[in-house]
Amino acid sequence: MRARSVWTSLYFFFVEGGVAQKVCTVTVVSSLIILLLVVSEFNYYLSVDTDSSLQVDVTRDEHMNINFNISFPRIACMSTWHVGFCRH
Repeated sequence: MRARSVWTSLYFFFVEGGVAQKVCTVTVVSSLIILLLVVSEFNYYLSVDTDSSLQVDVTRDEHMNINFNISFPRIACMSTWHVGFCRH
């Protein structure tokens, strides 16, 4: 008799108590929150964040050689001033 009353009370708790509606409401709200988080993370993933700074650790006693190879393809050569720098 006790087992039957446990099943009966569980039945009334889940079916008659409106738990199904509460679970459905929680599921919809949770789905909306998850969708909002996924969309916001995707927008953050697609955004461009540019940081144009150079930080050098001056506490170390090492030297580093930095060479720049810069070419200017659209600048005309002034061969009358610097003949040695122009290629013809």
